[in-house]
Amino acid sequence: MELGRKFLLDNYKVVSVLKQGDNGTTELVLGLDKTIYIRKRIPSTRLPYHNVLDLSCDYWPKIFFIEDDGEETIVIEEYVHGYTLEDLLEQGKIFNEKEIRDTALQLCDALILLHKAGVLHRDIKPANIMLTSSG
Repeated sequence: MELGRKFLLDNYKVVSVLKQGDNGTTELVLGLDKTIYIRKRIPSTRLPYHNVLDLSCDYWPKIFFIEDDGEETIVIEEYVHGYTLEDLLEQGKIFNEKEIRDTALQLCDALILLHKAGVLHRDIKPANIMLTSSG
């Protein structure tokens, strides 16, 4: 096992599995520094995470580590505190015009930056859009 892969698997304790399926596993993990992170284990390689590793954007989680061993990609990223747009809609949240416009513009800004980095996000949906307490 490569050293990077071993580090990302051994030094983050699984708190809970958030999502698991054919496209991989998303876990809430606790780092050695007692910080909560998200760990994604994706059964694909050569994914574009490296394209955005050094980009700074308030509209997506900070990526801390990426390991691509030729069989699986493992990503450690910031845990974002908030609710998905899907959760809020299911709870009956009604958004006013300003909230809709602000959210749509933030989403567009994030996608423009991703596209400039050569990344095409192919899974834009309410379950993948998070709103934080700061908006």
